[in-house]
Amino acid sequence: MKLIQKTLCLMGLLLISHTALQAELQLSISPDRSSDPNQPISRDLTIVNDSSQPAKLNIQFSIQPDPQFSVPSQVESSSSPITLPSTGPVLDQTNLTVEVGANETKTVNLQSEKTLDVGFYLLGASIHEKGQDQYYLVTVHQLVLHEALPEINADSRFGMNVSNLDYIDMNRRLGVGWIRFENLKWAFINLGKDQFAFDGSVGPWHVKMDETLSSYKEAGFQTVGYFFQTPWWASSAPSDVKRSRKLAYPPADYANYADAVFQTIARYGSVEHPESELKSKNKKSGLGTLNMLELWNEVNLNNPKWGFWVGTQPEYFEMFRPAAEAAKKADPDTMISHSSYAGLGLDLVDQLRTYTYEDGSHPLDYTDIINVHFYTGKQLPELAAQDPNAQRTGKSMKGTPRIESDLAALNIWRNQFKPGTEIWLTETGYDVGGPIGGTLRMQAAKLPRALMMSMANGVDKIFWYREKGSDPSMHGGAGLLANDELPQPSWLTFATLIRELHGADRNDCLQLPYPDENIRLYLWKTDQGPVLTAWAIQNGGTVDLPLGKVTQTDAFGYKSEVTLDSPWEVNDFPIYLSGIELSGRLLELKDQAVQLKTAEMRMIEASKDMNYALLDFGSQDSPGLLRGHGIIRPFETYTSEDTYEAGAQNGFSKPARQDGTVGHLARYPLFSDYTRFDANTEFTVDLDPGTYEVEGRAKQVSKGELLLQITDASGKTEGYQIGKPEGILPNIGGVFTVKQGPVRIHCNGYMDLSWLSLVEVQE
Repeated sequence: MKLIQKTLCLMGLLLISHTALQAELQLSISPDRSSDPNQPISRDLTIVNDSSQPAKLNIQFSIQPDPQFSVPSQVESSSSPITLPSTGPVLDQTNLTVEVGANETKTVNLQSEKTLDVGFYLLGASIHEKGQDQYYLVTVHQLVLHEALPEINADSRFGMNVSNLDYIDMNRRLGVGWIRFENLKWAFINLGKDQFAFDGSVGPWHVKMDETLSSYKEAGFQTVGYFFQTPWWASSAPSDVKRSRKLAYPPADYANYADAVFQTIARYGSVEHPESELKSKNKKSGLGTLNMLELWNEVNLNNPKWGFWVGTQPEYFEMFRPAAEAAKKADPDTMISHSSYAGLGLDLVDQLRTYTYEDGSHPLDYTDIINVHFYTGKQLPELAAQDPNAQRTGKSMKGTPRIESDLAALNIWRNQFKPGTEIWLTETGYDVGGPIGGTLRMQAAKLPRALMMSMANGVDKIFWYREKGSDPSMHGGAGLLANDELPQPSWLTFATLIRELHGADRNDCLQLPYPDENIRLYLWKTDQGPVLTAWAIQNGGTVDLPLGKVTQTDAFGYKSEVTLDSPWEVNDFPIYLSGIELSGRLLELKDQAVQLKTAEMRMIEASKDMNYALLDFGSQDSPGLLRGHGIIRPFETYTSEDTYEAGAQNGFSKPARQDGTVGHLARYPLFSDYTRFDANTEFTVDLDPGTYEVEGRAKQVSKGELLLQITDASGKTEGYQIGKPEGILPNIGGVFTVKQGPVRIHCNGYMDLSWLSLVEVQE
């Protein structure tokens, strides 16, 4: 390193002042910054001495990789020595002596002649003021960015939510293959009925659609748009609704939306159309700049004050079908997606299958993609059970499945009801600051973990939200670029994942079983051979898995050759291990993972033939779903009005008292309603002989010991205690062996029964 001294007044991002007996010093250093690989690194350290005495300083300056983001960028002082923290191998270090005269400002340029490879580095200066018991430590980070990939293509599994052409080069360098353009909105192109303009003339937004989409295509990206926001002239909103909120209401005439979809895809799809079909002034078509169009956005967020769709799900489905058909008429090859859903609620996604049009078809028949979003906010991705974007009020109930479990269930659902269709996660992200955000460090650590968790559970493409933004507000702080347009550390962790897992398809991942549940191990099949990723979900841990000599890439892209003999340490930032041999203990874990996956597939296949009774009481609306027993199965809904017909219909053979709702559980279909039983009520179910696992949820109404009872046709009766209701957990459980059907469900008092499942036990 060399020392360059200047005398000027410069105040950097990081500043501290200290008043001692004989000297007052202020220190500042230029902030975190990024650079290209193999470039020299420099920082300006500015020292202001406002005292009447000169100050003589010893400075030790070093550069180290910081793979755990373990030291923040800061300036601190102490009356006792402060040593430079050790975060990795010291790549360059020097000791300097600097004298700052009385009432003088001096800037020391710390410049390293050593060039750095891709990675995240800690630059540290430990400073001692001679003759004073005063010590300073100055730390700041350097991001050395990846070079752009040689090419990007449609096979990429990664995308970015974008809105600004200024960041094309940074997204290209990041390595995503897809972009999801936020401003391809209906209101932005359709000024009035039969009036379409794509040149930016529609105010007040003035988005130049042609220029924007062609720029992304020329840069090599595949492009997605989400088409929502009803123009004011077409909105069904009441007259007293604020103008800005009318955009969220359904159109008064669904044909207007279908026409707008047709005009958009006719223009930006790959098929040329006769001018007589086109309604823009310049009659352009077949531009080939759009690969997929989503028909609305987060349609389940329907709060009138802020939601994207102030309507019902049936209303949406009635609008969706003609629009999807118009899209395919415009270009059969442009992919169409239903509106994305906020959250992974399977009960919600299943409406694509259950909603039925007059001709017997379903919304699922008209979509090319299963399209969902999830956010985990302040929670760790592997442990999160609440999506703060989808559920914006209240806490998750006890028993709420984890988001990872929801991903696995969605994968089973897709394979069961629309095999071959891709699942796209068109939004996920982590804020820095704000109501659902954390630190820069946590954003950088969570990003690759959430993405790998999604990929391992069947998600085909993942789009980060968003490209730029560091405001501490909901979704405002999720940018990979800060407001000053400099890359955040998370930019590096995303770019590293893209490169290390290049070529890994949906079925190219195995989660390796490991006795410590805090350790996450994935084995990937990539273009560069097998890659093992490893991290600790919380705190840190050790992995007892000897691998020998391997190439280790940290989460930020810094590579090193290491020898991993057991045990080796991991933390909450993933590492990528390549150049590994599938032998020894690693091969054993792989074989175990394959066996577990094979057993799961066999269980799913076998579950297709099992006997069951799935009973959802209280209303005919929103039946719940059975998961965790192989294939996904819907519950059958029953009310107190349904009567038993032998061999034809399950129902009440002796009447129930009434039906009711559970208001605070309205968002959970199985738990949101009930039918009240008394001591004379009987519900009869046709069920074949066999052994059944019994689960259910009820509330005890009468006092004393109350049992839910099941009796088969042979007279055999079993009683099941009704526990205290908690969250959305079952409080009835056990096993019942049917000798002869049908079976009768009853109790010895009053209970409110929400649901009951009897699922045949598989051998």
